[in-house]
Amino acid sequence: MNRAHPVEAAASDQSVDAVERCITKLLEEFIRHPFAHRVEHSLHVDLYHSLLQMPAFDQMVRIGNSPHVTRLVHKEWPSVEAVSLRDSRPRRQSYDIAVLDPKSVENSTLNDFSAGRIPAHVAVELGLDYSLKHLDGDIEKLRVNSVERGYLVHFSRKPSRQTQDVEQRIVSLRGVHVAFAHLDVAKGSFRVKGLHERDVRDQAYDPA
Repeated sequence: MNRAHPVEAAASDQSVDAVERCITKLLEEFIRHPFAHRVEHSLHVDLYHSLLQMPAFDQMVRIGNSPHVTRLVHKEWPSVEAVSLRDSRPRRQSYDIAVLDPKSVENSTLNDFSAGRIPAHVAVELGLDYSLKHLDGDIEKLRVNSVERGYLVHFSRKPSRQTQDVEQRIVSLRGVHVAFAHLDVAKGSFRVKGLHERDVRDQAYDPA
């Protein structure tokens, strides 16, 4: 069995901890101010900016033997292989946000980087006010591409008859880590699940 070098393992653990801290912060901010963002892409920007402030990602890494360097955090990073989702034609998928492993970047080539052929160490898919179908698509993307560490952020403020189905899907999910929050505006309350919580719980919403 191949084992990671202790230094590599420590860097990997540091990356995962940084990602989870930023996702938890995003969840907490959504619970405080659920209408701070109108669309999903604003969430992307918020999380991306937060990740870049973390010491784990405050570095540039040399790309193979080239004189060029890159960040470890990327938007719309493609999967290495083309896969089929929902019986569609196989194609390479793009993750909303991905984190690369420094060693993978250093062992790659500039062509690998330009083509997005470096495997994502961490991948994050985000959704805001989307349906169960969108959630299932994000789950499938992370699973089919066999991401080493996959995260799902699913926030909602819209009434839906699928709310119970969404919660059931989330609590039964294995292998993908989920941060979930649904605001029932009429009731003034949230349904929430943190990354390391097993069940969805109620939480009051105070817009004052």
